[in-house]
Amino acid sequence: MKQLMIQDKKHFTSLLFLETDFDTWIFQEGLFQTFQTITLDGTPCKHYYDTDQAVPQSIFWSDTRSLCYQIIKGKRLPASFKIVLRAPKTLQECFCQRFSRFEPADLSLCLTILYQDNKLTCTTGIFHSSFHLESRQIGQEWDAFLAELFVHLQISYEE
Repeated sequence: MKQLMIQDKKHFTSLLFLETDFDTWIFQEGLFQTFQTITLDGTPCKHYYDTDQAVPQSIFWSDTRSLCYQIIKGKRLPASFKIVLRAPKTLQECFCQRFSRFEPADLSLCLTILYQDNKLTCTTGIFHSSFHLESRQIGQEWDAFLAELFVHLQISYEE
């Protein structure tokens, strides 16, 4: 697990809320503090869908992005927000082929985005279905993989 301090908050939040770069990521949860606290759970609500409709297993960031943006936009910056995203299946497969000895279904590669006290940080994290001795190494590989992704997206950060 590594915490990255984002240098250009405007660029990063533009990529996150206005562009499509994170749209295939899976939305896990969001917490937004403006004049009130709003919590969003990324679990699909089965009762919302028609009985003949398949209930999705996950909610993509693309499905939630505009709602989250509506919550934080305005004349004043939000007091804070926290968004937890899980890497999409394609990114997990790429990661597992390149670094890991695990199957993509065994891992959840996460990114926690926290804006608080006028600072924006991204914290990496992994979750796997069972304990492994290589957990630390896999975490370090995910940190390096995400750092490469940030370079590709021209996101500047400090560790």
